[in-house]
Amino acid sequence: MKKRYGRRTAVAAVLAAALLSGCGRTAESAVAENSSDGLAFSQEAVTESGAKARSSSAGAMSDSGRGSGETEKASGTEGESVVSASSDISPVAENRSAGSQPQELVDLEEQIRAVMAGEVTGDTRGSVYVEELNGTGCAWYDSSSAQTGKTPETAGPMQAASLIKLYIAGAVWEKISVVRGQENEEGETNSLLLAMLAESDNTAANTLTSRLGQGNDTVGRQVVNDYCKRHGYTDTHMGRMLLESNAADDNYTSVRDCSRFLKNVWLSSGEADAEAVKNALGAQNTSASQTNAAGAQNATDTQENAADSQNAADSGEKNGGGEAGTAEVYAYETDMPGAAQILQALEQQVRKGKIPAGIPSDIKTANKTGELDDVQNDAAVVFLSDRPYCISVMIQNVTASGAAIQTITQVSAAVYRYMSG
Repeated sequence: MKKRYGRRTAVAAVLAAALLSGCGRTAESAVAENSSDGLAFSQEAVTESGAKARSSSAGAMSDSGRGSGETEKASGTEGESVVSASSDISPVAENRSAGSQPQELVDLEEQIRAVMAGEVTGDTRGSVYVEELNGTGCAWYDSSSAQTGKTPETAGPMQAASLIKLYIAGAVWEKISVVRGQENEEGETNSLLLAMLAESDNTAANTLTSRLGQGNDTVGRQVVNDYCKRHGYTDTHMGRMLLESNAADDNYTSVRDCSRFLKNVWLSSGEADAEAVKNALGAQNTSASQTNAAGAQNATDTQENAADSQNAADSGEKNGGGEAGTAEVYAYETDMPGAAQILQALEQQVRKGKIPAGIPSDIKTANKTGELDDVQNDAAVVFLSDRPYCISVMIQNVTASGAAIQTITQVSAAVYRYMSG
């Protein structure tokens, strides 16, 4: 039987509304009901196998790579995808952080909406998050919301596919001495990290995860989940190894977690300007008082929400979220271990048919894609000289992969035009 995760409680929603993060949402929007904008792919489905070419006007790309490649196909069974948990068991979005609040780019959100709303319908879901890397502007869209003004706090995680490899890399660099201590030859860890990030090598990802657990896959996944929890990636959860069949659990993340991860990489890599780093440090210095305020509010509400406490605990169990009923404060990081190496590996990405395909070829990008038979994802840093930004796009329950890829490229192009205008 597939596991399901409890819905967020009333106290969680109230606190998230009181301490909103991301794009300056209103308290009213934080508790709005989900509805569908509709995102339909009319084009014929395209086979994702590494032996077949993708059909996309944005530019074809190959799924072949070291190990099993980007799409999670078992070696020797190219046309047969790994069986993974269906999207209806994704963990519910828990209380998000509320510290450094970006400023909403309303015009950009409307442009993203215009592209997405015409392409997605039915059960297909599309989500986009954009944030300036040296500034504070951001834009967010999710097709499950009736309007772009809805907060990311209520959106919920989506199937990560190979985007989970970003967080594996983060955890490895945080435990680099443990992982390097298990090398078969000098430099093996660096080679595995490059293969995992630049070529989306699934075998490399599994090897690194196992070594995080010193040979135990389950422990290794928990190390990744603990990493995500500590660093505020509250929508992200590693529930299975790459290529592994698991009907009860899957790998999850969100566009906001991916963009937040990439911004932490940027701020810690030496690429960020001094003002951006200063702003991030300022947010860290103010986070403690905001956290205390959230805790005080939580204590006040404890008695009247006692009946909801078990549901809140269930909701946070799988998604790495904070303690039930609390609204955590998020502060960007400027000292992330391995940030420069992660960024350099992503710059060497071999799959550039999604977000990078919507950007002029002379603009440098660093991206990580992810896909399953019914999932198309991409997250990228765009090195626009005057206005660098990160963008994450996730689409799940896809019925036509070529059309989904084209939609991601169109969104990327719209964001680039806005940022460079």
